[in-house]
Amino acid sequence: MIKLYLTNGAYASGLQFAFPTTPGGIGELTAKLDACGEEALRTVEAETNIPSLDQILKEIPWPTTTKEQIDFIDDLDYLSMRLEWLTDREKHALHRAIPVYAPETLRDVVNLSLNLPRIVEQMEGLVMDTLTYRFEEGQRLPSLLEGLDRPPLFCVRMWPRNSPSAYYYAQLPTAREEDTVESMALRYDVETHDIMFSIVYDNIVGLKEHIPVWDNAEHLNAFAQEVYAKIGDNKDRVPELLQVLGNWAPATLKQATRLVKALDISAHSGRQEESITELTMELPLKLSSVIDDVETPLSSSETAEHLELIAGVMEETTDHIDPRGLRYLLTNVIMRRKVMSMKPEPLLTEDGITCSIRCQVAGTLTDSQIAYLKDQVWDEMKRGWGCALTDTRFHDSRLHEKGRSIVVDFLVKDSEDIKITYATGEQESAPDMIPG
Repeated sequence: MIKLYLTNGAYASGLQFAFPTTPGGIGELTAKLDACGEEALRTVEAETNIPSLDQILKEIPWPTTTKEQIDFIDDLDYLSMRLEWLTDREKHALHRAIPVYAPETLRDVVNLSLNLPRIVEQMEGLVMDTLTYRFEEGQRLPSLLEGLDRPPLFCVRMWPRNSPSAYYYAQLPTAREEDTVESMALRYDVETHDIMFSIVYDNIVGLKEHIPVWDNAEHLNAFAQEVYAKIGDNKDRVPELLQVLGNWAPATLKQATRLVKALDISAHSGRQEESITELTMELPLKLSSVIDDVETPLSSSETAEHLELIAGVMEETTDHIDPRGLRYLLTNVIMRRKVMSMKPEPLLTEDGITCSIRCQVAGTLTDSQIAYLKDQVWDEMKRGWGCALTDTRFHDSRLHEKGRSIVVDFLVKDSEDIKITYATGEQESAPDMIPG
């Protein structure tokens, strides 16, 4: 989002604009500008969460003629949509690129935003280079929605499975040949099912939380096409669609697409109750004693003495959020329906100590769902609950030495290192009962 605060002396409190906006909103903005008369406008404050962009937007002068102002507002609206779809890495690159390329006009800033994949590669050495895409003042920008009779259902970031840095943005269902999954697969010489995705924006609020986001982009495009065909502009059917997806909890996007095709049937039926499966996620830990900032690994016997202390902290840091443990991590409706609880506790093993996360699951999980579950735990281990655990120094009354405390470290280096075991051995695949 872009927020601007303008003044020209005509308004005591100034003008406040926010982008992106609607076509009607643009009309309201131009009406406000017309009311300002011939007084020159200037931006006194800008908010974008990109510091160098905030500064440059305050320095770029507002145009004076009505036509130039309309074009300027269109560019601001376009730029704000681009910003919403950027990754943190691209935002950082744009922040660094603005002082280097020194854009003099708003169109120069837009050009930078359209060249970010190239700029990301260049910024390590701050290489000055000709931009691949350059649109002059007054030249029509490539529409983010071109060729669609309605806004895209999804804006997605796509990449080859084994090359996450080679990403590309597209809207689905796509209207441009270069945005198709097939075109991207051909570009990177991979199969279409190896093109992965993450959803940056969805046009139906809550939809991305109701679909299998661990699937691939080819199946997401087919799903988006079916939603457009079945729902169209009939927003009244959206609650029905979300309810069906939540009730059936499809494991794949192919199953979700079949549910949409058979929406009338799916809405009046549901998946049968499933038996509960227990699985355990294991994350090895290391306990160390700290005296004067010097860490010394604890022996097995010392580790056992402090097991209860660590267990109490694990319970305290999760139960105040959700009594079902780490289940609060799962924002996806399908996974919340499948996973009943995720309770962490420390356990002693032959190899030392491990954080054991006991999960109760309805039915079975696919390999992709298990990978998704691991990723959520891994992300939280790095920046959420895991950090709260590892950043804490535990003090025990049994530690007689002055200034001595215990610290905890996770030994897993990647989500793939998280071991999964089942209470009754390997799970069996459940029959597919999805209609259609």
